[in-house]
Amino acid sequence: MQKPLPFEQAEFAARLTAVKKEMAKRGIDILLLSEPPNQNYLTGYDSLSFYTPQMVVVALSHEEPVWIARFMERPQAMMGTYLAAENIRTYPDEYVNSHAGLSAYDVVADIVKELDGETARIGVEMGGYYYSARAHADLVRALPLATFVDADLLVNWIRIVKSPAELVCMRQAGRIADAMIKRGVDTIEPGVRECDIAAFITSR
Repeated sequence: MQKPLPFEQAEFAARLTAVKKEMAKRGIDILLLSEPPNQNYLTGYDSLSFYTPQMVVVALSHEEPVWIARFMERPQAMMGTYLAAENIRTYPDEYVNSHAGLSAYDVVADIVKELDGETARIGVEMGGYYYSARAHADLVRALPLATFVDADLLVNWIRIVKSPAELVCMRQAGRIADAMIKRGVDTIEPGVRECDIAAFITSR
C-alpha cells in the first residue's frame, strides 16, 4: 500500500535517531509525547483527533515509535504514518470521558509495560497543552515503579533545526505565499468585495 507521506521514511528515521540520542543523553528510557506537532514530527500523523487522549511512545529499546489513540483514528494512522501495523494501537470509545472510571492512560501504561517500561525513567511533556494534570496522575498511578521526569521541549528543540528536506518544503511554501500576496495586491481596489478578493487569491 502506497502511503501519502509528506517526507521519505529516511527523514523520519533521522528525526527519531536525533530524539533517541537526546533521550539517552538525559537518561530517559521512554518518552511520552502528547503534543500533536511532536507526534507529527516523528510519525507523520496529522489529524484533528487531539481532543481525545493520544500519545506517541518512543522507547530506546524499540525500533519504531508506538502511536496510541481512539480506535476510530486507526485508518488515518495506517495511511498517514510509516509505522508498522503492530505499532498503531488504540483504545475503545468507552475510555473517552468515561463515567465508569476508565482512563485511556491505563492503556498507555499497559503499552509502556509491554516495552519493558514498568520501572523505566519516563520523560513526559509537563508543559504540554495536551498533557493534563489528570493524564499525569493516571500515568503515575498506573506505573508506580517508574520514575517520571520533565522532558518538555525535548523534541521542540530538535525540530527547530531544519533538515534539507524541510527547507525544500519551506521554500516552496514561501513561493506560494508570495504568489498569493501578489494576487491579492493586484486585485484590491476601492469597491472590490473582500470575498471576491479571497476567491481570486485561492482560485488557482
